[in-house]
Amino acid sequence: MANYYYTVRLAGHVLRVGTLYLQTGIFLRDFIEKDADPEFTVEMKESDIRREWRRMLESPRYERDFVNRLPGYYFESFALNRKISDRMLCFGTQAFHGSAAVVDGRCFVFSAESGVGKSTWARMWAKHFGKRAYILNDDKPFLHVVNGKVTAYGSPWDGKHHAGRNAAAPLAAIGFLDRGDAPGVQRMSPGEALEKMRFQVFRPEAPEDFEKANLLLKEISESIPAWRVRFTLDPSGIDTVYQSLCMEVQP
Repeated sequence: MANYYYTVRLAGHVLRVGTLYLQTGIFLRDFIEKDADPEFTVEMKESDIRREWRRMLESPRYERDFVNRLPGYYFESFALNRKISDRMLCFGTQAFHGSAAVVDGRCFVFSAESGVGKSTWARMWAKHFGKRAYILNDDKPFLHVVNGKVTAYGSPWDGKHHAGRNAAAPLAAIGFLDRGDAPGVQRMSPGEALEKMRFQVFRPEAPEDFEKANLLLKEISESIPAWRVRFTLDPSGIDTVYQSLCMEVQP
């Protein structure tokens, strides 16, 4: 049984969230809507938090002592993201691991393994384009698909830098990042993009949810141009990459 309840709006949908920790409510504060009627409820349980703790404990990326020192609300945040993502699949919406930068009203999502520099690259874009740009979400934006059109939404899961806002923008392109000696891009086929995207989302446990996620990612890969993006930390190459990513974007 949850201890605290909040009504929040995520990716255009209103839901009632039940949490065990007060800190999770503070985490959700920018997305709370007090006078809205929820469409569904997501309620956290101790078993959800223990399951998230075990996942992290079994990951080779983390030392056991480090994981065991983390507070319970840290795991609740991850578990809540996973649970909401599964429920959002029914609404054509998928949580996606990437940094989302908006330039001139259009969103570009950059995805990569942790440590490659997607957050650094997205912040470089925001700084380079100045008032024309902002960071929509620095870790897990929601992608909502309707008739081949994809909208990116901000979420509370905005990365260690807490960069993002409660806003939305049409998704223009997805870039899969690699470091290189010079900036460059290479267009990916929908099939190649789909394979890469599958590693950047939660894997649903229920077979029916897994199929929904796969169909949703397939629609995104067929609707949105995806690119391999080679980048450096020199901002002089940003314009070249931006112009390339915009080549197949509808005005």
